Amino acid sequence: MTRWLLPTLWEVLASRQSPGDFSLSNSFLDKADKATQEEQQGQQWRVAIAALQRLLLQRPQSPGVIFTAPVPILSAPELVASFSTAIFSSEILNPFAWMPFQLPGKVEQNDQPKPQYNLSFLPGDPLASEQFCLIFTPEFSLVIVLGTNDLGEKKLLFSFDPEDIRNSWSALKPRILLASPQNFKALENLVHQYSVADPSYKLVMEFTQQIMRLIPTLSAVLSKETIPSKVDYKSDYKISCMEPEIPHKNYHDVELLQALTHEVRTPLAIIRTMTKLILKRQDLPPEVNRRLEMIDAECTEQINRMELIFKATELETQTIKKRPVNLTAMSLAQILQNSIPRWQKQAEKYNLTLEVSVPQKLPNVVSNPAMLDQVLSGLMENFTRTLNSGSHIQMQVNLAGDRLKIQVQYHHGSNLNSDINPLSFTPNFKSLGQLLMLQPETGSLSLNLNVTKNLFQALGGKLIVRQRPEQGEVMTIFLPLYFQK
Repeated sequence: MTRWLLPTLWEVLASRQSPGDFSLSNSFLDKADKATQEEQQGQQWRVAIAALQRLLLQRPQSPGVIFTAPVPILSAPELVASFSTAIFSSEILNPFAWMPFQLPGKVEQNDQPKPQYNLSFLPGDPLASEQFCLIFTPEFSLVIVLGTNDLGEKKLLFSFDPEDIRNSWSALKPRILLASPQNFKALENLVHQYSVADPSYKLVMEFTQQIMRLIPTLSAVLSKETIPSKVDYKSDYKISCMEPEIPHKNYHDVELLQALTHEVRTPLAIIRTMTKLILKRQDLPPEVNRRLEMIDAECTEQINRMELIFKATELETQTIKKRPVNLTAMSLAQILQNSIPRWQKQAEKYNLTLEVSVPQKLPNVVSNPAMLDQVLSGLMENFTRTLNSGSHIQMQVNLAGDRLKIQVQYHHGSNLNSDINPLSFTPNFKSLGQLLMLQPETGSLSLNLNVTKNLFQALGGKLIVRQRPEQGEVMTIFLPLYFQK
């Protein structure tokens, strides 16, 4: 597929996942609502825009400039009167694209009219398929974009991070110069009036709190109450509506689990956002910096755990089974290279050792890169959280015919030549509902074996778990090799 030289705003944010980022996605869709899928996906855009307008209305009105597509986003008259607006459109021959004009409405005598600039996309520009806004104000700058991820899912990202703001403006400038050159100088001068700096953490927290206020309460979701349209906005990651036609599954258990994972992830995401913003300060004492990094790592770990549990609940539903995971040729070597240091650091936190044996050259496999990384990380995280202190984890990767084999096993005690029977410590798990297992000694939750197998099956692979007298529990994962035709 031919890629554009200029990135879209979604690509700008998704490539960095920067400190100011916080993501929203399809979530808690009201089962009583029969709206189209596009309408449901648009809910995540509306919650961000509603939160933005509330944030702006709570501040003294001062001039600003906003770039948006495909339609204006400000509705309050006082905001419309304060902001210069540039609207991107795919209608190249639209005559209004060649002139700015003033929106109708009452303007005070002391106010200068704020023009609206109509801009055009070039034919085939992928940015035309995204909803976005880039806003500059004297107090802060913000970029919000609703785009499509690698799984084909609509997802919304926003960022206050100065580098993201500058990169977003750099992605828009050439487009304006090429398709609407008559407006370029005026818009560039407007943007240069505003300095792009690190936002106050209080402002970012206020914005995320506005989002939280627009999210329906957990009790409303669990009681299946109809959600009024004015708060029909959802938050934080992908949480899909499930249909009750799930054979041999307790639908209410799954619904409760999805609601709880949402309630855990949302505040953790806010804490992580705040922590990363504070970490950008240069005047932090080393000890404070170290502790903030620990908070950030712990929040990230728990968010990833909840995300994996949620994805598993999706795969157990009839709705998701009708929509298969997108599989493609991918480099497992790249995933391992990025993940092994993180896994080893995680093992050290629990006084464990991790040894990974990987051939120098690995062929590509067929799977889903983002989801496979998440599932493998969840598997390693499960080992590190449930094994006895001093245990040793081994991961071996090698070829097995037309498949790639990943084998993970543990040894009780860090000395591999120890006479201690590896089965002298066997994690004690109890079933918790249809999907989870609980280790009472540690309070650790993990997906049960059947659900974990389903995850790997959805990724094109296969998981086999065996108990061996000499090695203890051994997990073997097979992934299909990619053979180019």
